[in-house]
Amino acid sequence: MALVFFQGCYEDEGNYDYTELSAIEIEGIETEYSKRRLMDSLTIQVAVNTDFKEEDLKYTWFIYNQAKVDYINVVKVDTISHEKDFNYLVSQEPGNYILTLKVENTVNRYAVYKSTTLRVESEFSQGVYILKETVDGDTDLDFCSDSLEMGRDIFAMMKGGALKGKPQILSQMMAHPYIDPVTNERTYGIAVGITTTENLCLLRTSDLTTIHTGETMFYGGFTAAPIRLAHGSRYAAYFSEEGIYTLSVGSNGSGMLGVPKFEDAIVRWIVLDKQHQAYLTFICFDEKNGRFLSVNVTTGAVTAYANSDGITDKCLYMGMTYHSSMKNTAYAIFEAADGSRKLYRLKCQLASSNSPIKEITDIDPNSMLSKATSFSVCAFSAPLMYFLAEGKVYYYSFQDGSEREIQLPGIGAGETINYVANKYWSSYYCYYKKDHLMVGTTTGNNDYKLYCYKLNAGIPLGDPLYVISGTGKVADVQYMESQWGKNDSQEFKYQTYSSYSMGLCY
Repeated sequence: MALVFFQGCYEDEGNYDYTELSAIEIEGIETEYSKRRLMDSLTIQVAVNTDFKEEDLKYTWFIYNQAKVDYINVVKVDTISHEKDFNYLVSQEPGNYILTLKVENTVNRYAVYKSTTLRVESEFSQGVYILKETVDGDTDLDFCSDSLEMGRDIFAMMKGGALKGKPQILSQMMAHPYIDPVTNERTYGIAVGITTTENLCLLRTSDLTTIHTGETMFYGGFTAAPIRLAHGSRYAAYFSEEGIYTLSVGSNGSGMLGVPKFEDAIVRWIVLDKQHQAYLTFICFDEKNGRFLSVNVTTGAVTAYANSDGITDKCLYMGMTYHSSMKNTAYAIFEAADGSRKLYRLKCQLASSNSPIKEITDIDPNSMLSKATSFSVCAFSAPLMYFLAEGKVYYYSFQDGSEREIQLPGIGAGETINYVANKYWSSYYCYYKKDHLMVGTTTGNNDYKLYCYKLNAGIPLGDPLYVISGTGKVADVQYMESQWGKNDSQEFKYQTYSSYSMGLCY
């Protein structure tokens, strides 16, 4: 009873007259900045709206690398300024960073944060890479930045000599895992992948450091002739005469390969089908067994399509169009021993029990397409295929089967066309789009010119946007940029599939 009595008489003398806390609002910080390492300064004029006294406020700017976030290891965060207005010479390694301002009231410890993305680039981060054959039949690389500054003969000038073997394929390898040769830490980043008839090489585009060669990429040793590398969404693939390897990407790792995922296959031609959210896949032709294969780039699984084997003709080319009227349709050119050719129309199938072959058309032996030496499907802007025949560039319409020569202003009379490709690139964030016809020429004196034409409904529009020149013979071209990061390694998971952002060129 006493306890109840004392509880009843207890008087609460606490002060519950709360005063609303003043807010802090930060203005003047944009959502994204792009700067070149050791060349550009980042200046941000900040406005802070608050009732707190200015002398009670503390400002802290800190930064961390997005690529280091793997939810396992502690991310290193660097404090780089305590000034309200930010003025900083960007010195970070190329990549994507989160820059954050913390404004704190030192009296009551109330704090507000505001973040932005900082894209740090180098002179090699963004631009066109040109894979080329040297006069000795080996491989080298040129680079042309968006501002048309050239870096020539990268292997000869920076690596001590050309890469052995004839050039094959130049590949975009986004969010690719590797062991940093300086820190010896597992990480991932953007690389350009090169295959020759004798070797392979991956160069980190931030500084052109070699992160893998054939000698370092395999646990069991480099034994078979390479063919090509390819980046999917969650998995990348390596194709060689030993079979097909797959590798998980988008997180820290070594980037090394063990045994082939699928041994009984030799694949040179692939296309990427992006229409199925749950089944993003490479459609591949296995020339060893004359059949089509599927490489699931969300799981790494490799399977053979049923009812698509027994093809004895040689595959000359495969390409995929993402044009809205085609709805992700692949086309392949096959040639028989007698020289006759066929055009295959292919569609990705969710079930491997279904054949991807939808239609086979005989190519008119009197057509220019029957004489073509190189091919390139128009990736996005029109339902057609470019091809090179007898030194001229033509297009073939998938809608009516017609073909027509394409006029290319700016090419000199003494130049012979020896390369043609449509290169469609668009970033995950869609802040740029490049849909270009790339045409390579030579005068026969170990030289090249590469003409870049803007397209309108698949047809070159006026004079070239720019012309790149150098020594050697153009073998392949790819555009690289520094925005591709963790989200882009899984970009098909997050995008709407009708937008086809970041059209990959295979």
